[in-house]
Amino acid sequence: MPLVPPIYVDIRPPAPLRAGVRRIVLFREVTEGGLTRRELPNGFATLIVSFADPVAIASAGADPRPSVAFSANADAGPVTAACGPNNTGLEIQMRPWFAACLFADAALASTSGVADLTPLLSTVCDTRLDGAATELNDRAEEVVNWLYRRAAMMVRVPRPEVVSAWARLEASGGRVPIADLALRSGWSHRHFKAIFEAETGLGPKRAARLLRFGRACRLLEDRDVTSLAELAFACGYSDQSHMTREFRAFAAMAPATLVERRLNDLPGFSEVDPLPI
Repeated sequence: MPLVPPIYVDIRPPAPLRAGVRRIVLFREVTEGGLTRRELPNGFATLIVSFADPVAIASAGADPRPSVAFSANADAGPVTAACGPNNTGLEIQMRPWFAACLFADAALASTSGVADLTPLLSTVCDTRLDGAATELNDRAEEVVNWLYRRAAMMVRVPRPEVVSAWARLEASGGRVPIADLALRSGWSHRHFKAIFEAETGLGPKRAARLLRFGRACRLLEDRDVTSLAELAFACGYSDQSHMTREFRAFAAMAPATLVERRLNDLPGFSEVDPLPI
């Protein structure tokens, strides 16, 4: 339970970053004893920079490692994120083709995994902040400027056909037929799939599944649906059983279990099973 009201501030990315960066959020959560979340894949690569307590992040079967700057690629998950009492920092969601160009030599370019990026961001995460608004804003600006500088030095430029295909997939929540994307690209179906995966680290079909799953999780988290059958229909699943299979594949649990794990006063899902009543 939060000790003070949490803070979530959306920061508009600089114009040169908007094509590749979906969202930047400055967050501050102060809780008693911290909390542990189950973080789920959603089709986007994520960069987290902590301004206070380190976050112990771990993929399935791995030992958690505290970090103040880490990335999880678009297909990483579920992962466990254990946050301290002062969970304050910046979350940057990036489209996979952008992340692959930005961090071509890091784990973001692979199809799975979490990478410690503290060495890359040592100049902007070497001191702990107490949470003053001016300090948080200044630190957030430093991170965004760092991202801008790194993007300006990208050696590889994404293919416009892949950028366009991703935009259509994202806008539809993963519901555009892959054959239509291939046809629009002007390439053969096989060539389109090969280039798309090379540029994003994801096959187009898996990308569509992840985007659809990510939308379903956001709706679950925001409590915008009243039944799982409605959720399945809203997200384009053939039926509730189809959705349940996808949740087991990407979240390692059924959607009904995730509903039980929704945090009451904070966004996200708990890694810990709720206490019996």
